[in-house]
Amino acid sequence: MVQYNLPGNYEKFALLAEVLGQNTEGLSRRDAASLCVEALYDLNADVGIPATLKDLDMDIPFDQIPKMAEIALTVTRPVENNPRQPSLADVIGVYERAYRHKIAL
Repeated sequence: MVQYNLPGNYEKFALLAEVLGQNTEGLSRRDAASLCVEALYDLNADVGIPATLKDLDMDIPFDQIPKMAEIALTVTRPVENNPRQPSLADVIGVYERAYRHKIAL
């Protein structure tokens, strides 16, 4: 989810990268913000957060992702407070990526 939100506020994600111990000196705000993702991967691993949706051991069928995305968009508070306003296609894309690839929450 963080990867999706980076363009919504590079400045804040760059600051978060610094707070998480990343060396952002001399980097553009965009490059510094990207380090936030790496720091969160490490933090997730350190505290035992699964790396992918498949790793949750919840038997989430891949074909249910569109329905999950529709439901996610009905929870207005997180959507309204998100740095970027996601479309249904955006949420489906985030879930599909999270299903197969390492994610930073």
